Amino acid sequence: MTTTVSTADLKRRMHGAVEVLKHDLGGLRTGRASTALLDPVHVEVYGSNMPLNQVATVSTPEARMLSVQVWDRSNVGPVEKAIRSAGLGLNPITDGQMIRLPIPELTEERRKELAKLVGQYAEKARIAVRNVRRDGMEHLKVDEKKHEISEDERKRLEHEVQKLTDETINEIVDAAAWKEKEILGKCPRHRSGWRARPGSLAESGFRARYQTTSRSSWTATAAGRSSADCRARPGTAPVPKPCGGRSKRLQTSASRF
Repeated sequence: MTTTVSTADLKRRMHGAVEVLKHDLGGLRTGRASTALLDPVHVEVYGSNMPLNQVATVSTPEARMLSVQVWDRSNVGPVEKAIRSAGLGLNPITDGQMIRLPIPELTEERRKELAKLVGQYAEKARIAVRNVRRDGMEHLKVDEKKHEISEDERKRLEHEVQKLTDETINEIVDAAAWKEKEILGKCPRHRSGWRARPGSLAESGFRARYQTTSRSSWTATAAGRSSADCRARPGTAPVPKPCGGRSKRLQTSASRF
């Protein structure tokens, strides 16, 4: 007996939602220069709408400076116009075919707005993953009714689909939590990225709020999370010192980390 449901295909589709989320998060300005910030920029040149990286080289010569080396001098104007109209809050400084983009400091209000946007992106990704899960579960039930698989086989595959869903949701939660803390300036940035330590207050508290509340209430807590929960991914980077004052609750619970 065979089923029409492929867990490999479900995993590919769920992973696609995570990749879209990471791309969206990479485009959020955090006060630090990142070439991903200009990924959404498209330029009207040669009679078509082209991504910026197909007409210029983008680099980060300084921590708070982006540079755009336009390949064709005739495209400098369109590139500058595209950057100004992209809504990124950047003011291009043009010098020949080189365009410099100083990254201004984020205000506290803007940081909170971006943190809420992180929550919206994460919710969108979570919905996409659960839609894939629902599609897989429905196909398994249809296969059982057609006697293509047994009841035990259906239950086994449903368990696999649910496990895959949970793992992918965890990826979404981790990516959103790390980006949110980066935006709010709560933690230093590590090349290896940030991941809540399994079983920690950071993981359990964040996931509980995220998975059991609505999008509006989840995003509303963006600016209120303690910065003391920030930890490096186990086995990839040294655990940094807490990047903020600990509350009494965290002090008494330190042994749990």
